[in-house]
Amino acid sequence: MSTRSKGKLKMLMEKHREPCISIYLPTHQAGPEIQQDRIRLKNQIRQAENLLFLANVHSAEVENLLEPVQALVNDEPFWLHPSEGLALFRSQDVFDLYRLPSSFKELVVVSNHFYLKPLLPFLGNDGLFEPYVLQAWQDAAAQYREYAATRRASNDVRKIVPAAYDGRIESLFVASDQEQWGTFDPATYTIHVHREAKFRDEDLLDLAAAQTLLHGGSVYAVERANMPDTALVAAVFRS
Repeated sequence: MSTRSKGKLKMLMEKHREPCISIYLPTHQAGPEIQQDRIRLKNQIRQAENLLFLANVHSAEVENLLEPVQALVNDEPFWLHPSEGLALFRSQDVFDLYRLPSSFKELVVVSNHFYLKPLLPFLGNDGLFEPYVLQAWQDAAAQYREYAATRRASNDVRKIVPAAYDGRIESLFVASDQEQWGTFDPATYTIHVHREAKFRDEDLLDLAAAQTLLHGGSVYAVERANMPDTALVAAVFRS
């Protein structure tokens, strides 16, 4: 599963039966660290269990949700073909995993949708996980800078998230190494932005990226140092 199509990624972005569990684990390809990877996955399962209980999920459902993830810990063949990173996604109707060619920070998220932003840097313009095409990124960044002082562009997350839900974003940049915490209600378009994560907060950058891709826009997840300006998010709107 080292490569996946954009269609598979979009499937994860769609609505699934809550709760949705996303687990990201940096892994090792050889040596005694592989055993440590299994221990860290076990610890992440405990963390997911705690988050599920905080979300008032019944114990029987928690056990059912985590059972296939728990099975991986003792699955010897599974650990014979390690990669640099492992991403796991679980809900009542989904169990999927990605082996990835580079690492990312350890993370467990329980929400009403899957947390997918760490996968986006591997998504090329042809829809497969691969390094970014530099020219495409440069062209999109140049377009953003051209429109930066007009209504065709914005770096305000309060404008960008609703625009993403409306399918009005042509190209979107999000910081892959930082989060913008807050909440967004797609029924009322009410958005709240917080400096630090609060209970039930979501990464608004992840929301904007998912909705942009679902509506056919382009998304560039890059380190903040490579953003086209100093903000965590930047967008060019469709004309």
